[in-house]
Amino acid sequence: MDSAYGDSIVEPIEPIIDLFFQLTEAQLKKQYPLPEAERINTSFQLVFQRLLAKYSDNSNILKNDAINPIFLIALHESQQLTHDELVEQMLAIYREMLTEILLSQAIMLSTSEDPWRTFVETTKATNKELYENDFFRCKTVIDQEQEFGFDIHRCVYFEVFKEEGCLELAPLLCQYDFILAESISDWVEFQRDETIAEGFNRCTFRYFKKSSG
Repeated sequence: MDSAYGDSIVEPIEPIIDLFFQLTEAQLKKQYPLPEAERINTSFQLVFQRLLAKYSDNSNILKNDAINPIFLIALHESQQLTHDELVEQMLAIYREMLTEILLSQAIMLSTSEDPWRTFVETTKATNKELYENDFFRCKTVIDQEQEFGFDIHRCVYFEVFKEEGCLELAPLLCQYDFILAESISDWVEFQRDETIAEGFNRCTFRYFKKSSG
């Protein structure tokens, strides 16, 4: 489950697909000899496009959100990797993809007179735009001076993994959230004890204000 801040899923879908392809190809070339990297990359793109076509008949929100589980499934099916290796590869690609977003977010908080309130208000706005809908059923449950939290009661990422018969991959995608948490760790502590991917009925996103001292 992706965190509700820093996500660019509202952008047109084609540039996002192109970026996934470019960064995945570059990562594969770092990990494998060129012929092997090209073979895996071809397989990755075929799986990606096949799954994307399958979900194209759904609403635009679901199609866009399906990209993240599709990406991980395609990585998994095109290689023989352990789950740890798969997570490492996935996170390397996401870190490259999110470099500018994470830097912008860190700068925004570092230059704010009240980094905590800036984070909370930005997260609220992002949740309202992207996640307070029937696909995620996001609801703010804590909004205090030292703590902010929201729950996700539906996860379309999990549903894609379930539909494709690979539920074991769902918790791996949840690791994405910690990339985003790293970029705000000077000001905010992130905690998530329950996820739908792990069998709970919700994903609990909790954020705690760090002492300025």
